[in-house]
Amino acid sequence: MGQMSVLWWNFVGRTDEENRTAREQWMTGDRFGEVKGYDGDRLDAPEVPVTQLKARGWCAELGFLCRSDAAQSAGVFSESARARAGLVS
Repeated sequence: MGQMSVLWWNFVGRTDEENRTAREQWMTGDRFGEVKGYDGDRLDAPEVPVTQLKARGWCAELGFLCRSDAAQSAGVFSESARARAGLVS
């Protein structure tokens, strides 16, 4: 599947800890700049779930993060996405 990534809210990291750190840096303004062209108040990131965030493999054929090949063949993704990836005949 290639590189494993943890995707949560607007953050992508290699580990649960990287995403937790990114959230804290977002909330304090230490790492991320302002969003140009957005006139509203800065959005707060939601609290990170208590459970550990798990890395998922990148499905290059589908163009997004996925859980596993088993999830794909079990019909988690749309029929058209599975067909593009050659998972259905």
